[in-house]
Amino acid sequence: MSKGGVAKVYFVLYLAVLLELLIIIVERDEAEEHLQKQNNETMKIVESILSQLYSGSGSESINTKPQDEITLPAEADMATIKEIFGSELKTSREYLIEVGVTDVTLDVKKREGETSKEYDERIATLLSLANVEDLEYQIFYIPSQTTDSMPTFQTDEYIRNNDIDFMTFESGQSFPGPNGEPWQFVGAYKLQFDKDAAYNKLDVASLQSTLDFEPIYKPVRRVGNGSVPRGMSEDSAFYYSDFRTREAAKQFTTGAQKRAFIVNFEPSDRSKAGIYKLRFASQTNRILGVASLEGKASEVSDDAMVNIGTVQLSVRDLKKVARELKRRHTQLDALEDIDALVAQSKVNTLEASRKFDASIEEAMKLVQNEPDAADLIGKLRLYSYIAKLVSPGQSVNFDQNRGNFDINIRVQTAKPSTARPYISTLTDDRCFTNAKHTFEIEAGPYKGNNRITGRILGNSASVTFALPPHQLNPERDKKYTLIGTVNQELPAGKYIMEYTHEISGKSEVVYDTLYVYEAGIVDERRTTDRLARRANYGSKVAVEMLPNSQNDISASQFKTYVSFDGETPKSINGYQITRDDNIECLAKNNKIKVNLVWVQPYTYQEIPLYSSEADIKLEDPAILAFDLAPKYTQSGNKIKIEISGVSILGPSTGLDDKNAKSTLSEPSLRDANIDINGYSVTSQPEIVGGDAETGYMIEMEITKNSGVNVKSAQGMVTIPISVTAKHPTNSKTSKMDTEIMFSVDYTPSTGLRIPPGRQQQQTPKRQPPRR
Repeated sequence: MSKGGVAKVYFVLYLAVLLELLIIIVERDEAEEHLQKQNNETMKIVESILSQLYSGSGSESINTKPQDEITLPAEADMATIKEIFGSELKTSREYLIEVGVTDVTLDVKKREGETSKEYDERIATLLSLANVEDLEYQIFYIPSQTTDSMPTFQTDEYIRNNDIDFMTFESGQSFPGPNGEPWQFVGAYKLQFDKDAAYNKLDVASLQSTLDFEPIYKPVRRVGNGSVPRGMSEDSAFYYSDFRTREAAKQFTTGAQKRAFIVNFEPSDRSKAGIYKLRFASQTNRILGVASLEGKASEVSDDAMVNIGTVQLSVRDLKKVARELKRRHTQLDALEDIDALVAQSKVNTLEASRKFDASIEEAMKLVQNEPDAADLIGKLRLYSYIAKLVSPGQSVNFDQNRGNFDINIRVQTAKPSTARPYISTLTDDRCFTNAKHTFEIEAGPYKGNNRITGRILGNSASVTFALPPHQLNPERDKKYTLIGTVNQELPAGKYIMEYTHEISGKSEVVYDTLYVYEAGIVDERRTTDRLARRANYGSKVAVEMLPNSQNDISASQFKTYVSFDGETPKSINGYQITRDDNIECLAKNNKIKVNLVWVQPYTYQEIPLYSSEADIKLEDPAILAFDLAPKYTQSGNKIKIEISGVSILGPSTGLDDKNAKSTLSEPSLRDANIDINGYSVTSQPEIVGGDAETGYMIEMEITKNSGVNVKSAQGMVTIPISVTAKHPTNSKTSKMDTEIMFSVDYTPSTGLRIPPGRQQQQTPKRQPPRR
């Protein structure tokens, strides 16, 4: 039975055990009202746990093609193969890796009564649930020629229990199988989710489905030999594919339930036959327990939330379930109380967690011969799950958060026949309009009299070839590399390049495609505006400059330079500046300048694509007006209205001294606009007390118009308000100009009535978090 099948059987049994627990709870003394209420709480919690834990094993959530075979022909035979079959024999492979995640589509909208802070925190949690935390791609080799069965490899449990980290291995390092099989480590890649960068890129207002929670991954980590196909860049060997993810999502009604990754593989040593194992290990966030803490475990709040899928449970409620389990079953007496386990960090580390697991296993052995053994074992497992959910950092060890899969590839080699000229175009070539295209090709066998020429069909530009500096004396009868150069810059477009290789009267002709992109970036004006808006004192600049090539040219070929006031620029790989790059606008700075260049392969010449300079500004102060409950004082036909709680938040200064704050002016009020039937403003708004931090008090007066027969004053009041901030050291200023809106509902005979949700403030834009 597969690991996934066992997991499903296990959870069916587990479901039955916990349902029986619910039945017992329902049958308790209904006369005890308080106890019944507590039991109903427990019942709901356990039901929530069941609804998510019965999701199958994590190993079912990663899928790909399980078996493959590659034949490596001799280099000299490549041209012959192409002549016979019309194309070169493909010796590389592309694999689609799909990793299951939680579909959060039904949870993206703001809930009724949910505050903005609560919504932002929940969106951050959904971002984790909807993405793969990390995915590791490992390559192993064994010189086996067996055709009957694959050599065995160590189990995942063995690797986990022995704390084996393949990212610390070196290429060629031995890793014997369970029966001594001579596996060798070739290399590994690791993709890690950059939650902060992904969150900063989220457009919360337009979130519709899981697909909108687009991931951003940190630069891929690589150790050893990556076995990258010839002609491909290193970052094309293993990467996340948004296109494949969206294609896969079309089969689901609600949204994406998988994230797609691409692996491109080719044996690194074309002379070695044997078996390659491509192993994939994933870490997802289907179950999010209490986060790891730098302090003590006892600092975990009972109000902390645990996510099982999209269901949220509090630590307090989970502890209630654990205590109820111990109270009802004496067989759990040997286990430590849940509060002691958390407070004394009994499950926090890997070693401590293993000791705790051992105590659970020991308790299972003690009850295995009892009549209700299955029921008791289920409750022991539930107690174990709860302990790990409320212990910081332990949710990563749930099977639902882990998955792995292997691809076994048998590689065969062939001996060379007669030598014929061949030439290989390694990739589709790409460049920009302000650069002379430079590229690489592979040819062979080297005889000393090889003649290689090239041209662009339908264009007058010429192509020349030269040996690279590191390979001026190629080895005879072996393949070798040449650097080609187009003699002039080309307009944007698609071109067909023709290459001819001649040796002793024999020739080979191949074709390649060249794409030339307009030098520049997508939506340059919008990017420039975004830079200008985000260049504020105390803020960390984050901006993306997507080249016109978009994703066709690897981000690793681009470099961004950032400088302040003409100082030495900081270099950033890629075309995106994130908050993690720590480009902060300090109080001493006046201007920020950003330059994007493309680093041309082979020549390493830096080709300019974009440049922008922006003045650094003092961010506008924020005017906060919440819960504006008016107070009324009546005198005849006149009603004095007083509101309070209008506070001002000053902008960040970019100074190390956090006490050095901007100077705020007293708010300036302009004439109010009212929409109250039968009333007019007789005394315009004015500030009568308070301050920026505790909130200002504002008074105004309205008077009932003569001859009007209305019993109450009902409607809306709008007060234009502005405030100016001044920087403490460089004297730069900024101004916020907005409106305060609140409702009036006053009847002399009954006093004040405030319908729920009527008080509000209109602001020109959403203010960023203050630091």
